[in-house]
Amino acid sequence: MNNEAILKVIEAISGENARKIVELLLDSEKGMSDEEICNKLNMRVNDVRRILYDLASNGFVAYRRSSGESLRWYSYVWFTNKDMVIQALSKRKKEFIRILNEWASYGESLPSYICPYDHSLYMFDDAFENSFRCLKCGADLIEIDSKKVLEFINQLIDMLSVSM
Repeated sequence: MNNEAILKVIEAISGENARKIVELLLDSEKGMSDEEICNKLNMRVNDVRRILYDLASNGFVAYRRSSGESLRWYSYVWFTNKDMVIQALSKRKKEFIRILNEWASYGESLPSYICPYDHSLYMFDDAFENSFRCLKCGADLIEIDSKKVLEFINQLIDMLSVSM
């Protein structure tokens, strides 16, 4: 997987600013502090830290913490590398496949109706109880062909499993 492909996936998952941050960190050999990232990208420190924490919780970046001259404050150096990102993406993909397999195990008993506005899903019994209207917005529910949904889920599982 090349850097551009990695960055596109990061952007799809965490947004454009996350992509910029990961791109900076991939280019940095020693890592960068959040202040350095803010200066390079002309972003607010709170926004950068929020994105960094999100990226770290997903395993895309990590940090080294050290106490500075004053024992009151810690300084953080954020870093990543291609292998770390690929491993985190692989973990997410496995989890996604697990969820898809769980959905596929429901077979024909997948939700039968959907709200066209808020995308709430309803089983037949629930839809029938509510006169085939959405509980949240009152819109008429649309029937879903469970066989087609199951077929699509199985295609996704096959596609994702092949590329592992």
